[in-house]
Amino acid sequence: MIRPEAQSTLEVLGHTIEVARIEKQWTQQHLAAVLGVSRATVAAIEKGSGSVAIGTFLSAADALGISLLGTDDIGRDAIRSVLRRELQLMPSRVSRRRKDRRDDDF
Repeated sequence: MIRPEAQSTLEVLGHTIEVARIEKQWTQQHLAAVLGVSRATVAAIEKGSGSVAIGTFLSAADALGISLLGTDDIGRDAIRSVLRRELQLMPSRVSRRRKDRRDDDF
């Protein structure tokens, strides 16, 4: 089950994709051909369907020139680089902390 917040985000992205497609005067069939999916999948994207893979949403946005994260290709590369460096500084695993059973009260 998809969380309501995530569903809302997919709907906003879907509507953004639909608006961009119409502004480019592309039919759903044309966008489907560009993405290598069916017209029904494009319709599902535009409705914000949670059954469509997020990669397909992102591919549609990219094909239509929609800038995600408010950046262009150079900005995305810079963000990716910063995040990779940050990840290198973090532990490779995350585990739950065990409650310390020591009694330090004097």
